Amino acid sequence: MANVDEWVFYKANGEAGLDGLAQGGQSRTVFVLFSLVTEALTQGATDIHLEPEGPATVVRFRVDGFLREVASYDHQLGKQLMSCIKVLCNMDITRKTNFQDGSFTARRGEREVDFRVSSVHEVEGDKIVIRVLDLTVQQALIETLGMAGSIVKALRAFAARTQGSIICAGPTGAGKTTTLYAILQEIDRSKRNVVSVEDPVEYHLPMMTQIHVDTRMGATFATALRSILRQDPNVLMVGEVRDEETAQAALQAALTGHLILTSTHSRDAVGALFRLIDLQVPAYHLVTAVDLVLAQRLGRKLCEQCRQPFPVERRYFEMLGFPVPNAAVVYRGQGCAECAGTGYRGRTGIFELLQMDDRMREAILRSAPEAELTAIQRAGPYPSLLSDAMKKVEAGILSMEEVSRVLG
Repeated sequence: MANVDEWVFYKANGEAGLDGLAQGGQSRTVFVLFSLVTEALTQGATDIHLEPEGPATVVRFRVDGFLREVASYDHQLGKQLMSCIKVLCNMDITRKTNFQDGSFTARRGEREVDFRVSSVHEVEGDKIVIRVLDLTVQQALIETLGMAGSIVKALRAFAARTQGSIICAGPTGAGKTTTLYAILQEIDRSKRNVVSVEDPVEYHLPMMTQIHVDTRMGATFATALRSILRQDPNVLMVGEVRDEETAQAALQAALTGHLILTSTHSRDAVGALFRLIDLQVPAYHLVTAVDLVLAQRLGRKLCEQCRQPFPVERRYFEMLGFPVPNAAVVYRGQGCAECAGTGYRGRTGIFELLQMDDRMREAILRSAPEAELTAIQRAGPYPSLLSDAMKKVEAGILSMEEVSRVLG
C-alpha cells in the first residue's frame, strides 16, 4: 500500500477525522482504511467498493470504468472498516436497514479530494461505495478530452455566445459532467454571472455560484431554476434534464437571453433530440433553443508501454460490422506492470457533434424520422461517434475490442 502519512482526513464539518478511534485502540483499522483510500488515489480509482462476501469483506476499485479486486479482509476487520467510514462521515452506526449518505475530505498540501459515501444494508451485511472526486483530475480543458479540432472550435465559439444551449448526451459514466466543466473553463467567469444547479455538486470552480438540489427532499431542478433566474444569471449549468418541467424551464431560459449547459441520457446526439421530444418539449422550442448536442462515450486508452501492432484483418472488422481502417496495422495491449496487466491505462472521450442548422430545423419541424435526422447530422462537418472512434483506432489510442465494447 502507498504511504498514508502525507494525507490528512477530515469529516464533512471540517473536524479532523478518526483521531479518537486511532487513540482508542483501533489504530490498525484506521491505518487499513487510510491505506485503501490513499492507494485508490494512487491508482486513479473513481470508486471504492467495500462489500461483504461470506466470511470476508472484499474491496474493489473502479479504475478506467472496470472494477478490480484489491484486498480481502476477515469479517471482524471488515465490520470495523465499515464503522470507521460511518464515523468519518457522521453516519449513524446503529442503523442497519436504511440507506445512508455522507462525505469526508482528504488534503495533502494544496490538493483536496472529496469522498462521497453511500451505505446500504444488504442480505450479507453493510455495503459501502465511496465515490472519489478529485478536483485536480476534473478540471480538464476541452482540448485534452480527445475531441476533434473542429468540435473544440465549435465549443469555444459556443462559450463566447450570450444565449443558446448545448446538451451533452450519453449514458451514465460517459464523462458528461467533465465536459460541462471543461466548457465552463472557457467562459470568463469574472465578467459573467455563472450559476450551476447540480445533484450533487461534485466539483467546485472559482467565481461561480453552485447550488446543490436535493431531489429526495422535494426540491427539483425546475424549482431551483425559477429562483435562480431572479439572481441575474448570464450562464446556467443544469446538471441533468430528467423531466418535462426541467426540460421546458431550461430551454425557455435559453430563449430569454441566457447561455444554458445541460446533459441528458441518450445513446447519440439525435437520440437526445428525441429524448427532449419525449419530455414534451415543443418542436418549435427545440429548434430555436438548442444550438449544439454533443454525444460522447469513454473508452480505455491502450497502454503506451505494452501496446503492440497487429496487421489489419479485413474479415475481423467486417464480422464486427465496423469499417476497415485505412491504416495497415492496429494495436492491442499485451499487459504489463504499468497497466496492472490489463493492456489499458487511462481513458479518452469519443465524441460526435450535432449542430442545429436550417436542414436539421426543417426536418424536426416536419417530424422527420430518426434515420433522416441521423443522415443530416452525418452529412455535416463533424465526425460521428464511430468515425471518431475509428480515427483513434488508426492512431493507436483505442483498440478495436474497446470500440466494439463501447459502441457495439
